[in-house]
Amino acid sequence: MFKNSFSLFILLLTLGCTSPSDKQATTSTTEGTAGNSSDLYTVEAATEEEFSKASTSPSVGFSMEPGDAQKVNSTIRLKINGEWRSIEDFRDTLLNTTAPERKEYRYLGQNRELNKYLVAEMGNDTYQTYLVDKTTGALTATWSEPVPSPDGKYLASISSPATAASAPNGIQVWRVTKQGDSTTIDKYFQVDSPDWKPFELYWASPQTVLLRVVPMEMYKSLQGKPKQEDFSYVRLTIK
Repeated sequence: MFKNSFSLFILLLTLGCTSPSDKQATTSTTEGTAGNSSDLYTVEAATEEEFSKASTSPSVGFSMEPGDAQKVNSTIRLKINGEWRSIEDFRDTLLNTTAPERKEYRYLGQNRELNKYLVAEMGNDTYQTYLVDKTTGALTATWSEPVPSPDGKYLASISSPATAASAPNGIQVWRVTKQGDSTTIDKYFQVDSPDWKPFELYWASPQTVLLRVVPMEMYKSLQGKPKQEDFSYVRLTIK
């Protein structure tokens, strides 16, 4: 029965991709890529062995360094173009507020190659992250911590285990363009599906992402706590 469910999952994964211009989750101006998103990638079943091999050489993402960030009056401060700046978009609303959507912000680190900081936003039952350009302060929202490809040309992020009905579920792939000291991040495509739940991703090559997943129906029946034997594996190859 599981094999039939997984075959259906692969089909839904292939059909469930939005174009780069759809549902662009960013607060900065970015440019999508036009065209049929099915032309941008291929999806195949992978093996646990392939996934395990890829996991032994994880990509370097974001790391914290002393003096990277401050929090003053519940607001994160970052050095933008060499000067400390309070980022009002990252003001906690957890205390002394009647706001229905309470949020807390946490600094996660920086990536010098990308010239970006990373900040997490945690709500009552939601989670997402923001890339912050270290030169301009521009923000780009991603579903979770983006993982750079080995050659640094792409980023990939999977959805978090948020419980809100409106929370996204799937994977995003972004393109990285370097122009001198600046770096532009544009969403290349994203895959949306209510029929599967991603848990982990690793890059197997500069254009290949391996995902560890569970079909949604199985995930629900397991109350969100799958065992090793419940997982299956997917290879997403960027064209």
